[in-house]
Amino acid sequence: MTLVDRKAVRIAASTEADIRRADAAATRELEVARAEIELARERAQDERAARLARHEDRQAERARKRLERQERKADRRELAEQRRVVRAAWSARVTGWLADRVIVVPIVLAMVGAWWGQFQLFSQRLGWPALLAAAAATGIECIGFVCGRLAHVARQAVVVATVDGRQVERDDSAWVERLVMWLVVGYAAGSNWAHSGDPTVGVLSIVGVAVWETRERRAHRQALAAAGRLPARRPRFGLVRWLRYPMWTWRAWSVALRHGLTDATEALAVADREAAEHRARKAADKALGWRARRRFGRVVAARIKATDEERRRVAEAVIREAEQVTGAAALLFGPDVLRQRATGPRPTSDKALGDRDDERPGRSRWLGWLRVAGHGDRVAAETTDTEPVVIDGVDITDLMPAARQAATELGDRLSRDALCDALRAAGLTVGGKRRKAVYDAVLAERDRAA
Repeated sequence: MTLVDRKAVRIAASTEADIRRADAAATRELEVARAEIELARERAQDERAARLARHEDRQAERARKRLERQERKADRRELAEQRRVVRAAWSARVTGWLADRVIVVPIVLAMVGAWWGQFQLFSQRLGWPALLAAAAATGIECIGFVCGRLAHVARQAVVVATVDGRQVERDDSAWVERLVMWLVVGYAAGSNWAHSGDPTVGVLSIVGVAVWETRERRAHRQALAAAGRLPARRPRFGLVRWLRYPMWTWRAWSVALRHGLTDATEALAVADREAAEHRARKAADKALGWRARRRFGRVVAARIKATDEERRRVAEAVIREAEQVTGAAALLFGPDVLRQRATGPRPTSDKALGDRDDERPGRSRWLGWLRVAGHGDRVAAETTDTEPVVIDGVDITDLMPAARQAATELGDRLSRDALCDALRAAGLTVGGKRRKAVYDAVLAERDRAA
């Protein structure tokens, strides 16, 4: 190898070494930069996490402070409500106490004025000693006061035990005590007026008791309302209606009082309906006449009696057949007890029917008298749909529904021929006794309804 070649090799080796050193330095710098970047990223993440934590802490602190403020406000509101309730209760107690005590002032003043009038009466007109006159005047005024107190005690509800062990509240009537009190007050007022000649002195004896009675009435009605025993307030119709329609309003007021109505419109409607029904009854009575009503009443009673007798005869025959069949079955298949009863002495069918006759004719007669008197509408309505209609031995049960409808449609134009024509138009056969029987039954029902 020549000298030039060796020199080139050394230069190439030196260059390669420089390149490797440069690469290593660049790699180290790159690693350092990468580490710095990673460290910066971690620091940024830590700072972000710290900021988030501080933000959450601030939010939690704000929520805690907000909750504390709300709690303090709620406590203040509750305390204010408690104070308001206490003030209201205290005000109610003071007002009630003052109301109960202030009412004593006019009563006492009126009693003092009445007492002075009584004292003047006994001392001047009757010439009694001052001490005796004062005692008499005090006794008269105290009697009225004591009677008022007894009436107050009588109206107070007392808890008593019933027979079954329940506890109930009951109050007593106070009309005797109030009557005695007003008699004493009336005597005192009359004597003061007669002695002084001025009605004002007599009024002093009445004012105090009137105020006390007003207070007692209000307290008693409040107690009734609390116990649920206060009746509903009657409807108010207004002054204009009373002045313009006095009789109509009076009927409505009477209806509301009789039926316990509370609405004025409903009371007026019921009054109009009752007035219309009354006019319809009067028109029907006037059209039919009392002689016709009495005659048809007797006819209906007689026909009902005949119908009951016919049904009783049919029932007797059925019971006889049932007894014969029962006796034969007991002899053939029944046990010894039934066989002994069938062969031995037993009550006859006549006796059984006699017992039934004691009940059924009485009921039939009762129903007949109700129909004659015009008070059996409800009983007749209950038995019309279930019992056959037989008039003079003629069964007209199949004709009655159509006959009632035809009679309603005909109205005042009802007659025997018109009724028969309507029944024939409905496809029913009417003739002979059935014609008369259905017409009489329709008239009887119309008269009973009227």
